[in-house]
Amino acid sequence: MKNTLIMTALVASLVFAGCSKDDEKKLTLSNDKVSLNAEETEKITASSTDVTWESENTFVAKVSSSGLITGNHVGKTTVTATSAKEGIAKCAVEVTPKFHTYTEPVLEFGATMASIKSKESRTLSNETSDGLTYKDPNNKKINGLAYLFEKGKMTSVGVFVKNAYAVEAVDFLAERYLPIDVNGQNYDALFVNNAIDKADMLVIMDMDTSATLIMYAAYSKSKSRSLVEEDIMINQFKQMFKGF
Repeated sequence: MKNTLIMTALVASLVFAGCSKDDEKKLTLSNDKVSLNAEETEKITASSTDVTWESENTFVAKVSSSGLITGNHVGKTTVTATSAKEGIAKCAVEVTPKFHTYTEPVLEFGATMASIKSKESRTLSNETSDGLTYKDPNNKKINGLAYLFEKGKMTSVGVFVKNAYAVEAVDFLAERYLPIDVNGQNYDALFVNNAIDKADMLVIMDMDTSATLIMYAAYSKSKSRSLVEEDIMINQFKQMFKGF
């Protein structure tokens, strides 16, 4: 009799445990992958109403309290929905570009000349002790690009866009980087690659009669280059452009 009671209790506990597991709800989303352009939106919904939303990288895309995703800049991030009752669910978000004015250069500041040469796929047109210039026979929108080196380390890179595509180049940069106020400087546009307190790269746009220079340089809010240093680099690029 005692054994029968024990077996009955054991079976009952197993049945209860099985039912609890089956009845447990898991948070799901209407979409686990989203692809959109900068400034576009897409709404996703969750299986629970008590959900909080969070984007892993708001520079790429943000999400509202109702699950509305807004593309900010080209890149990838993850949006996470969290429910106290049903756990978490994630959505992979990719912000894709509309504009393909040129393939961006190798943006590895501090890299050696040999490293840049091994990773740059365009046609090398000239090499000096402190610079490399390239041409892209497959892209008619640019004249070419140049890398500057100091003590053997890459400090900046410039892309020479034909003036006919300067407006397109602004859109190209705006969907990838954050525009900031030029503050009366001599540049036509300034961009950074993240919120100003997190950025580590500066992009300068400088229009001339011969071409539009897009210059990429390392940036630190606490150790930013002076205006004179930036102007020196721009002038160096313009001298290199004469060789194209």
